[in-house]
Amino acid sequence: MRRSVAVALLGVCVAGSVLSAQSARAGGDDVPTANVAAPTLAAPGLPGGAVAPQPAPVPPAGRVLVLGDSIPHSFGSTLAEVAADHGVALHNGAVSGCSLIDGITMSRDGRHFPWSVGCASGIARYEQSIIADYQPDVVVWMSAWETSNRAFDDGSLVRPGTRGGNLRLLAEIDEAAGRLRAGGARLVLVLLAPLPPAFAELTNETTYDRVPYLNAMLEDHARRHADGVSVVYMSEFLCPYGPPCPVEVDGIVPRPDGIHFHEPAGARWAAERLVPRILAPMLPGAPPAYTYMGVGRV
Repeated sequence: MRRSVAVALLGVCVAGSVLSAQSARAGGDDVPTANVAAPTLAAPGLPGGAVAPQPAPVPPAGRVLVLGDSIPHSFGSTLAEVAADHGVALHNGAVSGCSLIDGITMSRDGRHFPWSVGCASGIARYEQSIIADYQPDVVVWMSAWETSNRAFDDGSLVRPGTRGGNLRLLAEIDEAAGRLRAGGARLVLVLLAPLPPAFAELTNETTYDRVPYLNAMLEDHARRHADGVSVVYMSEFLCPYGPPCPVEVDGIVPRPDGIHFHEPAGARWAAERLVPRILAPMLPGAPPAYTYMGVGRV
């Protein structure tokens, strides 16, 4: 069943079929909130919060399912190999180009990507199917496509980084997380590391520069669901000395294009540092005193 749904989802992405009806939820876009500070990459000891994160009290994992976009897809087989070294069966169910939440993704200038409609029409069903089929102990969320502008069936046009956009994004994260935990699995949210400055030009083509806002939303969800949701900070090993994130760490270039882990040496290096963190995740620290673009404390 998992294979057939995955194949169908990928086929729909390529074909760009018509979007099926999605549940309408409150929210929408808004102008940027200029008077609110954006989150920044903190020192390694205090990633994302004013109070240091604490280890999450979690039981041992036997079956781990990784879901997300092209980032986990780029080194999925290596993640599985490293997990096996820890006695854990890891399956990579990531789908390149698809986020884990609903909505039709769009570029900064409002264009649909060739796979946008297919991802939106099939991702929820795919998540439900693969959870039911694989029955994981732990589900790992690792994706950057949630930072994209997106359109919903209720007419909402959502742009992360705005007050209304962030509120809607948080609601969509809550709903997707509910699907991923439906079988009783613990959820581990992987907070991605910012781009190294050498790849800053990618922000003209992607919305990866919004990752700090996405990370703040994910941390918020983890704080509200600490009984079954925890976090992992990739900045701990990709940016070990704080901002800015370097291109090279320990003599390795883990992200040759600034985002993905395509090269074998970098993939192995990153997997060896990520997998132990997935198996021993953290509870996020207290939020910073400033709000993150309309969601959080004021």
